[in-house]
Amino acid sequence: MPNKILYFNGCSWAEGAELDSLSNLESSEYTKSEHRFSKLLADKIGYDEVNHGKSGKSHDGLIEEVLLYAEENKDNADNIIINVMLTSMERILMYCNDKKMVFNWWLIMSNGSPHQTDNFTDWKFDEQHATFDLARLWSAYFHNFRFYAKRWLKDVILLHKTLTELGYRFTLTNSFYNFDCKPDEPNLPFYEESTVSGHDIKYGGVRDAFNMSISGFDLYTKFVNKWDNKNIIPSPLESSIKDFLLDLWETEREKYLDVYDRKKLSSILEGDGNGGYHAKTPNYFFCQNGHPSELGHEKISDLYFTHYTDYEFI
Repeated sequence: MPNKILYFNGCSWAEGAELDSLSNLESSEYTKSEHRFSKLLADKIGYDEVNHGKSGKSHDGLIEEVLLYAEENKDNADNIIINVMLTSMERILMYCNDKKMVFNWWLIMSNGSPHQTDNFTDWKFDEQHATFDLARLWSAYFHNFRFYAKRWLKDVILLHKTLTELGYRFTLTNSFYNFDCKPDEPNLPFYEESTVSGHDIKYGGVRDAFNMSISGFDLYTKFVNKWDNKNIIPSPLESSIKDFLLDLWETEREKYLDVYDRKKLSSILEGDGNGGYHAKTPNYFFCQNGHPSELGHEKISDLYFTHYTDYEFI
């Protein structure tokens, strides 16, 4: 009888970034961690964990990988639960000549190079220069919510339809993207290229369309809004795991502050008061750079388990 597989894919949030126990699998591009929520969940329900999460993954790359995995394993669909942790809609898979990159204007201007390019190793000077020029131009003229949202919605609809038709049990999750940042309000505690300026990178464009709601697009109202909650964690899709953990900390923090052994955690998110995360107390559900901590992963595992039970996935 085929093994039952719990499949996850996504970016650093699926991979388990910032966990001290995260390590590379032997002879594989993927990783493992005993504290990662996909491992905790797989052990709890008696499935084999298959986690293809990778830090810095593009939205385009994620969608393509899941579609190909689903097609390749469709004959075993009854024994697989597919979980897609959607990353930022602003991470675009692009090519500079023959070099693949995850293009995102904020990440390039903040980090000095695109994700997954190893700091421009083996890139020619003019290719590096052109990439920075593109990031600056994008920031000034092309950073448009309509562009991101329509691409994202079409891909999510395609994914939902394909996984449904192939007969999979599946979930779609918004990992951290904030759909309603206000001008100059960072998307914290996990700040990445939100729709506005960051605390260290100033956006120089006109913020065209960023006052729009994702629910106002025809693709949302005619497709996404008609889905039930069976395949969405948390619901609605514009909610995020990040927000789930933030809200949960507000209700549970007294159970942990000054009681829980902080040495069990890889690191803790602390308010810095300098344009970063402004919480008055540390947040044990997040690591110092905003990814979920060991405690956060336990809470995410519990969230998925409850959903699987409520909707009879298991």
